Amino acid sequence: MTIQLGVLGDSGVDSYRGTDNRGGDYAAITFGPVDLLVLLRGFDCGEWGNYDEPRRTDYAYNWARSGATSTTMISGGQHTGLASQVTAGSPRLCWIRIGSNDFRFSSDNYQNTYNGSLSGESLQTVIDQCVSNVFIAADTLISASPLGIVGQLFPRRTAAEAAAAGFSNATYHQRVTDALNEINDGIISGFNNRSIPYRDQSVWNDIYVYDNGNNIGFDVWDERIISDSNGDEPHHALLSDNEHLGTIANGLWVNYMLLEPLNEAYGLNIRFLKPWELLWMVNISNNMGGKLERA
Repeated sequence: MTIQLGVLGDSGVDSYRGTDNRGGDYAAITFGPVDLLVLLRGFDCGEWGNYDEPRRTDYAYNWARSGATSTTMISGGQHTGLASQVTAGSPRLCWIRIGSNDFRFSSDNYQNTYNGSLSGESLQTVIDQCVSNVFIAADTLISASPLGIVGQLFPRRTAAEAAAAGFSNATYHQRVTDALNEINDGIISGFNNRSIPYRDQSVWNDIYVYDNGNNIGFDVWDERIISDSNGDEPHHALLSDNEHLGTIANGLWVNYMLLEPLNEAYGLNIRFLKPWELLWMVNISNNMGGKLERA
């Protein structure tokens, strides 16, 4: 069975091989999660092409846009565009992955919450709008009657990450964390009320990218994927932009964030992306000997 998948979101799920062409000198072997699902599991994400703004170059069912917030996801019509495709018959599964940019370090939301100029009722309005945006999208998709939807909580940044970005006051950073926790509590409640499975990226980060706080890395077979420095070379968990996962990390990420909840909630049996496949995709195979044989 071919899995038809439509996507709402930001640059984390915008195709790496599209307009932004991520990966620098390693672009040819730098793939995002949607790219990997198409290439390694035969997902149908629609025809590859150039689409009019607010879209660009991507798969037809991938409405994610680099730089999108939950608000611009709605104002840009990601949700209505995908819902119209679902109503027309394809895709049958949808993925909502948004929130990374709503409180990124460079955003007004983060900086003003951190310094206290955004607080009280004004901050509550922002929190409520973020939650509302997610469910404007979710309810629009539900009305189109897809087979299933998977959601994601808003990512949270650690105090160590904040300090590295120049926001070293842990007490001030906690103001942002508290706001994101409130947003996620609202999202969790809404997803549960709608029986939408979801995942928390922060859990995945703790397991892999940040190695339970040691910020060193993780092993994929005999290859060390490092996360204490960034780079486009595929042994890095994060690309040189310090924002986007590399190919191998993306493969493990999409297993947890999408394939696991799809299988569990909707009775599918999609095979996880395997370590040997990810190493093969980035040409790290010459040292693996017989391990890469397709058993």
